[in-house]
Amino acid sequence: MHVLDVPWDRKDIVKAMGAKWDPAAKRWYVPDGVDPAPFHRWAIKEAPATIGQASKFAIHADRFALLNGEIACWKCNETTPVSAFFLDGYSEPDDESDEHIDNSEQTVVHGVVGLNSEVTELVKLEAPWMRPGFSKTRDHAYLAPHCQHCDALQGAWFLSEPGAPFFPQTSEEAARLTVRWFDTPIEIDGDPSWSSWTDWLPRQ
Repeated sequence: MHVLDVPWDRKDIVKAMGAKWDPAAKRWYVPDGVDPAPFHRWAIKEAPATIGQASKFAIHADRFALLNGEIACWKCNETTPVSAFFLDGYSEPDDESDEHIDNSEQTVVHGVVGLNSEVTELVKLEAPWMRPGFSKTRDHAYLAPHCQHCDALQGAWFLSEPGAPFFPQTSEEAARLTVRWFDTPIEIDGDPSWSSWTDWLPRQ
């Protein structure tokens, strides 16, 4: 079975071509016996191979937090949970040696393409809406929240623009986030961002 990523305005087209709708998974798919070749433009790209593995480009921290919030899905407009990784200090690989350099800065990490297996399993339990998905904006797959109603990927840019859950403009907006700390070492490869708004987050 080939799973498809079909925009709302193309569902009648793929249905006429022979695709079927899976109401449980909320996805279109190409059933057995139907040639998948004509559906190539809607095929879901493979997830990053480094999810569940350590990456040589990963930054390390002895603990991490999941920031959890809510947003109106860009596709169906239903309210859906979203999460991001927060580190209150980390070490990163030195470009010129095999050593790691300590950094005391706070960072929120989006666009995750590499994650150690222990944290991957925690995320599956604590934030099941977080899973690898292909972003047309970035043209690659990464770990991201998916809408619990229509399964649309909630992209990193969408979630971190001013006023969005992971770029609050006031302490009141920041207080809408819940912060769940885990005393589990993390190896994460993604796009760190630094901003003073993280000073509003509670510490454990």
